[in-house]
Amino acid sequence: MPQRIHFDQFELGIDRRKDESISDANRLVDCLNAYVTPGWAIRPRPGLTTVGTLTSGSKGLMAFNGKLQTFSDSGVTHEHLTDGTEVLDNAVPNVAYDIINDNFAANNGWSLGSDCTISGTMAWGGAQTSDSESYRNCHLKDGVAYAVEYTVARSAGSISCYLGDQLVATSNSAETVQENVTMDGETGRIRFVADSSFVGSVDNLTIGGVGAEVYTDSFNSDPNGWTFGGDGDISAGELRFRGSNTAGDRSYKDIGLVNTTVYEIEYKVQERVSGGVYIDLGGNVGTTRTANGTYTEQITMGDTSGEIGVVASANNSQIELGYITVREVVGVGELDSIPFADVFNGAIYVAAKYTNNDTKHHYLSGDADATTGYIITDEDCPHSDQVLINSSKVWATDYDIVRYSVVDNPTDWSTDTPAATAAGFLPTGTRATGSEQAIALGDFQGQLVVFSYDSIQLWTTDPDPQANAIDRVIGNVGARYPRAVQAVAGDLYFLTEVGFRSIAYQRYTENVEDVDIGTPIDDLVRASLGNVTDVNSPSGVFYAGGGQYWGFVDNQVYVYTFSRTSKIAAWTRYELPVSVEYAANLGGTLYIRSGDTIYKVDDTASTDDGTPFSVDIQMAFQSCQAPGVNKQFHGFDAVLEGSAD
Repeated sequence: MPQRIHFDQFELGIDRRKDESISDANRLVDCLNAYVTPGWAIRPRPGLTTVGTLTSGSKGLMAFNGKLQTFSDSGVTHEHLTDGTEVLDNAVPNVAYDIINDNFAANNGWSLGSDCTISGTMAWGGAQTSDSESYRNCHLKDGVAYAVEYTVARSAGSISCYLGDQLVATSNSAETVQENVTMDGETGRIRFVADSSFVGSVDNLTIGGVGAEVYTDSFNSDPNGWTFGGDGDISAGELRFRGSNTAGDRSYKDIGLVNTTVYEIEYKVQERVSGGVYIDLGGNVGTTRTANGTYTEQITMGDTSGEIGVVASANNSQIELGYITVREVVGVGELDSIPFADVFNGAIYVAAKYTNNDTKHHYLSGDADATTGYIITDEDCPHSDQVLINSSKVWATDYDIVRYSVVDNPTDWSTDTPAATAAGFLPTGTRATGSEQAIALGDFQGQLVVFSYDSIQLWTTDPDPQANAIDRVIGNVGARYPRAVQAVAGDLYFLTEVGFRSIAYQRYTENVEDVDIGTPIDDLVRASLGNVTDVNSPSGVFYAGGGQYWGFVDNQVYVYTFSRTSKIAAWTRYELPVSVEYAANLGGTLYIRSGDTIYKVDDTASTDDGTPFSVDIQMAFQSCQAPGVNKQFHGFDAVLEGSAD
C-alpha cells in the first residue's frame, strides 16, 4: 500500500549548507518570491503597487510626521501618492564655506612631529633628525577639490604639504601658497612634512570647501593692487566711478583667476547716482547693474590674464561698490544620494552626498542659516556618510575616531563645557584589532556598535561623555555595506562580504558574539554581491508589516522571517521587477523607491502592477527515511489558495 508522506515543516527556509542530495528533510534549496508563515506554510510574497511618480530632482525616502520625505538641492513639490500619502521635499544644497581657518594661536587638533611646536605659528626648530610630519584630520573627502592657502617662513630646508597622499606644494623659500588640490585617500588629513634640515614655520592656514572663496575685497585700502580706469579710485571702503568717465572704462586687478574656470561673483552696489556697472572676466561679462543692491552671478574666466574687471557701462557713471567676493564654483556637485536621514528632537538630521563626492550634514530644524542653508558649519563636524542617533547626541565616523555632538544640539560638535553635556570623540582606532577605519555605526540594545572591515566594537554610551566606555571588541568579523546595518527586534543585522550576520545577546552566558544567521544562504548572497560596485548600494530595512528583515541587493531581496513563538528562522528571497534605492515604513506600510517611482508593498496584491511573478519552491532530494533504496512517487499534492500553473 502506498505510503503517504507529508512535507510541511519549512521553518528553516532556504539552507544551502549541505548538498541537496544529503540535505535534511523539509529543508528548502530555494524559495523564490515566497516566504514562510508562522504556521510553517509557504505563501507568495506581497506584490508591488505603483502609487506615484515623484518630481525629478529629489533623492532619498524616509517617514516623518505622518508623511514621506525626500531631499533635493533646492526643494521641489510632489503630488500626493494615489493612496493619499503626502510626500514633502526638503532642500539640502551644497553650499561653500571655509572648512579650516587656523592661525595657530593654540593647538587645535594637530598631532605634532618631532621638534614641532604651536604657539602663534606651527614651527620647526631644526632639531628633527629625519622628516617630521604634523597632521590634522579636517574631515576632507576623497576625490573632492579644496582651496588651500598658508604662509611659510623659512630659513633652512624645505617643507611639503599634502591633502592625504596628494602633494599641495613643496616650499624651499618663504612664500604664500595658494593651490586648489583634490584630496587623495580616506584619512581626512592635511599633512605638513618638514625635512630634517627645515627651520621655519607655517601660519594662517585656510582650507575652503567646494565653491571656495578665492578673493574678497572690502576696499579698505587704495589702490591695493587695483589699476583704475577713467576717474576710478578706492575711497572710504568703496570702489568708485566718480561721474566723469567714458563708457567702458575698466578698473581691474590680477587675482589669479584661471582661464575657462567658472566663478561666482558677489558684490554690492553701495550707491548709484547715474550710469551702471558690470563685472568683466577676460572678456566675459555679467549683467549691467543700475540700482543699489547685492548681486550674485556666475561668469566663466575668458583669458589667461587672471584679472577681474569692474567696468562702467555708460558715460559719466557715478556709482560705488561696497565689496566684492569671488568664489570658484567648479566641482560644486549636485545632490547624488542620501546615505543617512533620521529624526532628532522633532526635526530631520540628514547626511547628503553630492556628485563631486562631497558630503554635508544638515539639520532641518526650521532655523535655516541664510548663508549655509541648514548645513552644520562647526569645523569639528566630520560630515561623513555614516551617522547614528544615540544617547541624545548625533554620532558620526571620522576615519579612526567616532565624533559626537553636544547633548540635544546636533549643530555643535566642538563645545567641551560643561563636561556632562560636551561634544567629543571615541578613540575607536586605538581599540581596533585590525583596520583602524570606522566604516559603519549601529545600535544594539542601547549600545553604540562601531564596525570596521574586520572587527566590531561595542561601546556603552551616555549623555555624560565621562560615562562612555568600551564594552568589548569582537574580532574576525566586520561590516562592508553600511546601509544594510539594521536594528531588528533587539538584535542588529549587518552585511559582510560573505553574507548577512547578526550580533545577538546570549542571555545565559551574557556573551556577545558573531552569530551566523546568514550562513544558510551565503552562496546566494555572495553571487549577488559580485555585481555590486558601490558599498552604499546594498541596504536593509525592518518590514514591520511582515515582522521581517529585508536585505536589498539591487533587485534581489533577502528576507529573514523569524518568530520565537513559532520557532521560525527562515531565509527566502524575492526577485523584484525594479532595483530598490530607498525604503521607508509609514503606518505599517512599506514604501520603496526606484528612480522617481514609489511603490507600496501590498499584502493584498498577488502581482506587480498586474504582472504575475513566478513562485519557485525547491526541496532537497528526499530519502523518505529509506536512503539507498529506489523509490517511486505516484502523486504529489499541494494545498493552495487560488490557482497555479
